[in-house]
Amino acid sequence: MNSGSGPDRIGIEVKVTDRCNQGCLHCVNDDRGPAGDDIDHRLFTRRLEELVFDEGGRDPKIKEVRITGGEPLLNLSGVTEIAESCTALGIKSGLNSNGLLLHAGDTLDRLGASGIRIVKVSLDSLNPGVFEKLRGRGGDLGDVLEGISLSVKAGFEVIVRFTVTTLNREELVPCYRFARESGASRFQVKPLIESGRGCLIGAGLSPSQLSQAFEALSRVAEPSSCIPEILCTPPGEAFGMAAKSCGSLDKIYISVNGDVCSCNFIPGRRIGSIKKMSLSEILETRAELEVFESIRSELVLAGCPRYCGWSGSLQ
Repeated sequence: MNSGSGPDRIGIEVKVTDRCNQGCLHCVNDDRGPAGDDIDHRLFTRRLEELVFDEGGRDPKIKEVRITGGEPLLNLSGVTEIAESCTALGIKSGLNSNGLLLHAGDTLDRLGASGIRIVKVSLDSLNPGVFEKLRGRGGDLGDVLEGISLSVKAGFEVIVRFTVTTLNREELVPCYRFARESGASRFQVKPLIESGRGCLIGAGLSPSQLSQAFEALSRVAEPSSCIPEILCTPPGEAFGMAAKSCGSLDKIYISVNGDVCSCNFIPGRRIGSIKKMSLSEILETRAELEVFESIRSELVLAGCPRYCGWSGSLQ
């Protein structure tokens, strides 16, 4: 099934660095250590400005720019310059972080001044031993928890992201309760995706195990104070909680070298490069090239590693 003209509004996930201060076992990329590259963020902001100019100064049909990594706060100047450009263009921006550096110095002040409004923080355990097993040495769980609390107090919309695996499934409910009590607005649960290092650890849950985990979460969920959201899962399997079968139906992902794809979980699906193409050209190409399939009556990107092993489930 082809995507036709594509969605009306697209989100952009831009990777400002592939450097990272942790080496998470379940990372869908393969980022780790201080070595690595940063994106040419000024080229990216020029592409955004061109898109607004092409639209005659009207709404550029970009619903949000989400800044990610690696750990994006290792390139804080790139983060803030992109966010400032988004603010000037009337585009909402947000940050995905492992949370270790949010409490440091004036980081939150700089993020707020740049126009960042959403901060998403990965939290996969409240147990220091499990935290270290999943993320490796070099990070302190207390810094992550403090970063979440300080981000809420600073007025950001805070989303807590939990990747559920066989190594931490007992931590799902405690982490949700922490997110709710800390004042986070949403708690996103994502099954382990077999991509990057995540395909090497053999820690994915079976469908029945996932179902048990989601049901346990649904019993303690309080959507009026912290909305639980199940990602990469058909809504009919989320026990009444909010769910998304596929988060990449209306998104493009830009890597540090400028390459663009619709989803960084699916290898070999390059759309183009911001080094050679405008964002208008990239969005047109995406609409022509992208292919979807249906699972349980829900569209997902064809070739997604989350669904490709679901024998007989594609319709």
